[in-house]
Amino acid sequence: MIDPVTTATLWFLWGKLAEPLIADACKDHLKGKLGKFFSWLEGHGKKDELQTAYEEAMKDAYALVLEKLLSGLKLMGVSDEGLRRYDKSLRTFIRDDDVAGELLEAVKFPTDEALPRATLLRERWTALGCEPLPSDALWDIVAGGFRSLAKEKSFLTPQLREVLNARNQAETVELLKRLVGVPVHVREDKYAARMRTKYSPVDLANMMPAYAEDPGRLVIRDVFVPQTVREDPPPVEIPKDLMEKLGKKSGRSQKLDAAEDDDPEIPHADIKKLRESYVSKSPRPVLDVIAATGNRHCVLIGEPGSGKSTLLRYLLLGVLDPPIDARFGKPLDWTVAFKGAFPLLIELRDFYATRRQNHKVDTFLDYALYMGRAEGWFIDDKWLDQRLRGGPSLVMFDGLDEIFDRGERDRVMEEIAGFAQTYPNARIIVTSRPVGYRQLTLRKSGFNRFGIQDLDDDQIKTFTEGWFALTFPQDPGAAKQRIKRILDSVERSTSIRLLARNPMLLTIMALLAREQELPRERAAFYQKAVEVLCHHWDANRNLTLPGVDYLRVDDKLELLRRIAMRMQSGPGGLAGNFIHEDHLEHEIKKWFIDELDQTPSEALKAARAMIEQLHERNYILCLRGPRLYGFLHRTFLEFLTAAEYVWRFNQEKSLDSDG
Repeated sequence: MIDPVTTATLWFLWGKLAEPLIADACKDHLKGKLGKFFSWLEGHGKKDELQTAYEEAMKDAYALVLEKLLSGLKLMGVSDEGLRRYDKSLRTFIRDDDVAGELLEAVKFPTDEALPRATLLRERWTALGCEPLPSDALWDIVAGGFRSLAKEKSFLTPQLREVLNARNQAETVELLKRLVGVPVHVREDKYAARMRTKYSPVDLANMMPAYAEDPGRLVIRDVFVPQTVREDPPPVEIPKDLMEKLGKKSGRSQKLDAAEDDDPEIPHADIKKLRESYVSKSPRPVLDVIAATGNRHCVLIGEPGSGKSTLLRYLLLGVLDPPIDARFGKPLDWTVAFKGAFPLLIELRDFYATRRQNHKVDTFLDYALYMGRAEGWFIDDKWLDQRLRGGPSLVMFDGLDEIFDRGERDRVMEEIAGFAQTYPNARIIVTSRPVGYRQLTLRKSGFNRFGIQDLDDDQIKTFTEGWFALTFPQDPGAAKQRIKRILDSVERSTSIRLLARNPMLLTIMALLAREQELPRERAAFYQKAVEVLCHHWDANRNLTLPGVDYLRVDDKLELLRRIAMRMQSGPGGLAGNFIHEDHLEHEIKKWFIDELDQTPSEALKAARAMIEQLHERNYILCLRGPRLYGFLHRTFLEFLTAAEYVWRFNQEKSLDSDG
């Protein structure tokens, strides 16, 4: 019922008619804009109560607006008799759909300082041909007075407001069930089906060369090759060619030969420490490590394209549907540790983005509830909490490094540590690139750390044979030819072999090998590999670093060519794969000034952001010593230098054939 105390002037004008006049206006609006909304709520419970609550809230809103309008007129000197001249205009005004829509928004968002809009109310009054008012400023008084009372008066309960704000029918039904105390109908079978649909396919969108033929639909389980890991990867970053050399020596002898390990950039002591503490350790199958009782909480560190996300997807699907060992006809050994477990994969880049956009998502359980609604996971926070406490589970947090804000990244690590304490029965895996992970937070909470190793020759062979058997199922001859292309290239070319040890780059190689010969066409492979690492890998997943997100892939390639040329022209000559940070910063800063007309201060800021991106995100560059950078793969250095010469000859015309 409309409160006659707060609407005294309105009651003076209409008396007992005030309530039915406004109620009829609300019902007319209900039949129009919100009629369908309430009609499909039939059968979901509380439909009548919701509709009644909505009508009462709208009646209060109408009454407040009319009261403020009439009391404002009196303040401007209009007599009681003069107020009666506005009777017809007021009746017309409250039946206008645009006015009703504006008041509905004000009801749903009572603390919004912009609602209701005085300009809209004034425009509708004029457009409807209502009696002229003494001053247009009256509408500011009306809107302001409404807001003041709205802060004190609750038009709707928060739960009812949430229902009215729901974006779709499924979301509203779930909110209604919560409102009336009916639990969400959890369906683990439908959750499993959703996970299979989402995570089974191999995603090639960010790796496919424009001219490569689509290999068709591939699923992760068919192409996945389990890698190996070593415990406690060192913080020192080592170029791949040197790591390869260290690995070979470690395999034949623990004795360190100083002459053999002569590297002008990396301190001899670091190399010795690296071999003794890490390279000399035997790699272990990653699935066995994850399944081990002592590794219930672990962090997997791997460079871009090393297969971290693919591994977690394989684990998720393998827990849902344990893969069978064809030799013995029983599930693979690693699956025994996860028998009856509930698997949950949280992609941290999506969790972080959702939390920033939706104030209702703050915890991992909130996120599960949100995904249950938004993507049809058929689980909710209450059920998940009970499931994690009461039974075995595997919770995977993928991509810690993809939270670029360091403060937020540290916060998420603390939350993961807290999650592990809250749910001691859960097995937990966290993945991250080497840069972006600070081990102390999770180490203190009992997380063991492992470094994902590059593919060895046997794993490269297994992947290649399996890939082409799947992509040429009806033509084993064509499959055999492509397999030979890759394996021969890996055997003959050291540079190709080092790149092929990365699963992502090996996949690009397989896509190219369908159409082209390798290593004869290896330049195309190098080009695509650099493009994917420095741009497409993040861009196609909607990941951008602030500061240089406006650069295109061609811009980054040009920058990398100039960096490579500067290295090859430096004190190390053609053997050198290093550049001091000051020189690197100067080279990039000069490019931003020359090519983008930036001021020196803007260019310096952009250069520092670019160095951070090339090192921390793309991992094209690695640290080879204090403030000393080099290309992670020497192959990229040589290719980009050659590409710069070609550019200068063909495009800039600054180099002739003699040069």
